[in-house]
Amino acid sequence: MLKKLSMIVVIFFILFLIISPNVLSNELTENRNGFGFRSIFSVNPLIIIEYDPIEEFLKPNSGVLEIPLTTSFEIGGLFRNLKTLLFRNTMIQIELSIEDKPNWCEVSIENPHVQLPLGHTEPFISILTVTCNQNAPAFHQGIVKVKVESKEVKGIFFTRVRQFEKVFDISFVVDFRPHLSLEIQDPFMKIPPLIETTIPITIENFGNGPIFVTIEIDDIYENWNFVYPIGIDLNSPISGKGYKKEVEIKVIPPKYFINQTINITINHSYLGKPNVQGEPISFSLVLQNNDSSLQEGFGITLISIIIAGIFIISFISRFFKRKQHIK
Repeated sequence: MLKKLSMIVVIFFILFLIISPNVLSNELTENRNGFGFRSIFSVNPLIIIEYDPIEEFLKPNSGVLEIPLTTSFEIGGLFRNLKTLLFRNTMIQIELSIEDKPNWCEVSIENPHVQLPLGHTEPFISILTVTCNQNAPAFHQGIVKVKVESKEVKGIFFTRVRQFEKVFDISFVVDFRPHLSLEIQDPFMKIPPLIETTIPITIENFGNGPIFVTIEIDDIYENWNFVYPIGIDLNSPISGKGYKKEVEIKVIPPKYFINQTINITINHSYLGKPNVQGEPISFSLVLQNNDSSLQEGFGITLISIIIAGIFIISFISRFFKRKQHIK
């Protein structure tokens, strides 16, 4: 009876070789390090990392992204259902690690080491935490490469579970971080009337993207004339140049004024994205008369008084002389 059973098994196996040569040949050729026939009894793990699309942008220096990574594995190869049944209690050690990342970000993985039985079908969750500094370029797609690796599980005569290794790309987008600085030599200036005066303002971009800057002067007074650029482009410090410029506001005041307060607003937005704006910066300039028009006015008034006085004295003198002549 035992001999007949053995013969049936051998015949069944030979028939299987004849009917499924391609499947078996794949199993035989996958094992490069040892006798290929043993690969039939080995388990090929297939580990997959998945994550939901990240809709939130990562803000430099303040934002934190916590990305849940769902890790699952399957068994591949020939007789996978049978292998799952036979080796269901075999423990598989899986490790997640950072393979590569941008130099302007910091990353870490919570729960990177997992040990699960081969028959476990539920995925497990690890948390990838990502932060970035001010050198992260705005609206740039950052990629963190996460490597998943399972260790080989050996048996008495053959390898039960083969080693698995694969690298997955986890992508995110950097947010715009606006940061503008202004430098004014003196917010209180004495200027002459009717003569053009240049007021220099240094504007520097400390943000993580190129910006478009506009200047607005609120409530320009009558008879005051201002000339200034409508807008300027500034690169970011990440580019290494062109992120600092000096603009000039030219003003011609009227002939007579004492002092005047000028309110100025500096607006800025991401270059090419006018709806992505930074916080406006407002400041005031106090423009004082350097007394030249006042002195001129005082001199004209004094001359007028002297002329009027001479005219009055002359008139009174003639009046008295005429009166004495009548007597």
